[in-house]
Amino acid sequence: MSPLVVALVATVTASSAWALPAATGSSSASGNYTYTLGGKSGSGVGSDSDATGAESSVSGSSKGFGFEASGEAVGGALKAYAATSFAPGAAIGSASNAVGTASFTDYVTFTGGSGSADGLFLSTLEGSLKGGAKGSATYEYNISLFDVAAGTSQLLVSDSHTYGKGKLTVGNEYESDFSFTFGKTYALVATLSASAKNGGIADFKDTATLNFSLGSGVGLTSASGYSYGVPAVPEPQTYAMLLAGLGMVGAMARRRMK
Repeated sequence: MSPLVVALVATVTASSAWALPAATGSSSASGNYTYTLGGKSGSGVGSDSDATGAESSVSGSSKGFGFEASGEAVGGALKAYAATSFAPGAAIGSASNAVGTASFTDYVTFTGGSGSADGLFLSTLEGSLKGGAKGSATYEYNISLFDVAAGTSQLLVSDSHTYGKGKLTVGNEYESDFSFTFGKTYALVATLSASAKNGGIADFKDTATLNFSLGSGVGLTSASGYSYGVPAVPEPQTYAMLLAGLGMVGAMARRRMK
């Protein structure tokens, strides 16, 4: 069992039987540069992180070298950014790097049935990668659904790409089949990372969206309160009230006709 699964099981075990564990988020940003240019040398480094997922950001520059990075995971939205600058004519060994990362864990249960069923996970990712003469940019996007009781997981998204010279506009759509058991607790873990070096830029400040497509009558509850695109399923008492209301409307219409 992986350390992440062990941690998720411990989190659920420590929680009350009638409440889902709290959703969590985290973000980090880091960068560095070092150079020898025109007989001068210099370096810089910076890092920032936030255990709640609020925006982390960092930047630094000198003599045409620099870095800028940010990450944010708030409201179920993943955002990551990394940019670097690299001055021409620098000596061998000069470099600039930046990384921005955002991740969150939410706990979900599927309602409206019994036994096991299948669903479809949908996600989109928008952004861009820009390289240069010496630089490149990379993104990594990973999402998994963990059955915390069984200690097993289903990989929903695993994608990464590195781009060199030029610019690549990213507009990806992901679809993944998965299975679930009604009433079980699942941990949805998502991570987005953007990195760049030597003049590259990885811009994923737009939101990475996550949605579930489920069968008719199937509902979802989450620790974060987000529906992930699943329509609310009326409770049985709601149906009863609706039918009673329709009956009253019908009775009134009949009286008027008489």
